[in-house]
Amino acid sequence: MARAISSRSLLALLVITETGAPKKSMDPKPLTTAEWAEVGTALKFLWLALGFALVAGPSLMTAHAIIPSVVDTKTVAAKWAKFRAPLYVIGIICVIGIFASLFMASENIDFLNRTYSRWWQ
Repeated sequence: MARAISSRSLLALLVITETGAPKKSMDPKPLTTAEWAEVGTALKFLWLALGFALVAGPSLMTAHAIIPSVVDTKTVAAKWAKFRAPLYVIGIICVIGIFASLFMASENIDFLNRTYSRWWQ
């Protein structure tokens, strides 16, 4: 049969669990103003990388696939092929911009290690 727990033994159990060994869990510290600035900078670089990707993808796809296809099928005049080189340049510059933005974003996430230091151990 189940035994009733007295209030005294329940209080002893609570004291033991409250004063026991510290639990390993993620316990973040509040961010300071400087850390919030790092968060903002990292997010700006991530948005910039997204912008570069939204420009790089269509420009490279247009230069590498669409223009040659429509010129070969004679859907448009051959003079459209002259737009391939500038579109390649724009696309390659944007791909470089993506990598540079992601690198800069990674340089601005040191606050994660400081905030969640116990999590990374």
